[in-house]
Amino acid sequence: MRHVVGFLQNFTLLLVRIAFGLLLITHAWHRWDQVGMAKEIAYLSEHHIAQPTLLAWGALLLEAVGGLLFVFGLMVPLVAIALVVQNVLTIVWLKWPNGLLGASTGFELNLVQGLLALVFVFYGSGRAGLDAVLFRRRGEDNETLAVRDIP
Repeated sequence: MRHVVGFLQNFTLLLVRIAFGLLLITHAWHRWDQVGMAKEIAYLSEHHIAQPTLLAWGALLLEAVGGLLFVFGLMVPLVAIALVVQNVLTIVWLKWPNGLLGASTGFELNLVQGLLALVFVFYGSGRAGLDAVLFRRRGEDNETLAVRDIP
């Protein structure tokens, strides 16, 4: 039974990680292709955010590269920390006055993304990510990994 539970936990983590990574890539593409970086920078400037160009490009790169790293399960906790910070700052600096459900300007999406990223800070990529392959402890086989991952 422990093996089934461990498999289901890791399979679920894999599905959520890949879906979240693809969402991040899609969001970055939307910023780049649909909205445009000039509008992103102007939006940050309107809200008196320091270094709007740097932050707009940083957000785009974090979502594009971070999303790709999430899909492959590489450096997931580090990317997740950056995503938590990005979403908290977005809520505090830009969206808090609009409220949770402020039409298209509410912070509900940032809240969910930040909390989901927080899960990956503590749980990592799971057994099906490159992190597990590259950073496997010496002498561990798949059976040991399956049992070690179960809480």
